Amino acid sequence: MECSYRNVEMKSALQHLCRQLQKIIHSSFNNVPFSELKDCKNILIVRSASIGILREFISKLDNVNDNTRKYIITSYANKHELEELYGDSVEIIEYRHNGNYDISRFDEIFNYLSEKFFDKVVVLYNNRFGAGYENVEEIIERISPDVHYVFNSYMELYRINNLALKKESIQLYRQICNWYWEYSMVERK
Repeated sequence: MECSYRNVEMKSALQHLCRQLQKIIHSSFNNVPFSELKDCKNILIVRSASIGILREFISKLDNVNDNTRKYIITSYANKHELEELYGDSVEIIEYRHNGNYDISRFDEIFNYLSEKFFDKVVVLYNNRFGAGYENVEEIIERISPDVHYVFNSYMELYRINNLALKKESIQLYRQICNWYWEYSMVERK
């Protein structure tokens, strides 16, 4: 299929818009070195990514402070694997329901966490910006409403200072992507 001039213009405009939006998304993230975690005594890790990303995060954390007490929220399906990997060096907080994390099923975990103090809270992402992690961010807002950290699939550590801006930016980014794909499909017919 030949691309018309209008399609090329539209594609170029959408690419420019996406680049600008990525800059806005990045403004809600501060890329930080792992040394920012070196003074942590207690850290809460929300495992919402693969075990491989968790292992990489813990390895990097242990390189700057291997005395940090680690608490990991994970699904019951991964509990035994984490126990085998880390033994007593982590405390596993088990999410006992099927599927994705659901804030309406987190009361028991929230009650448990209210008795603890965490220097830092870290969320693990299987992607770069957390698109599709709205349910996890809703939970994080209850645990650490002001500042939390993200470790992503690019092995980057970010401090999130403005969760509202990040969430709005991701939502807009997803809408633009969906619109682009819908537009692309119309043009192919």
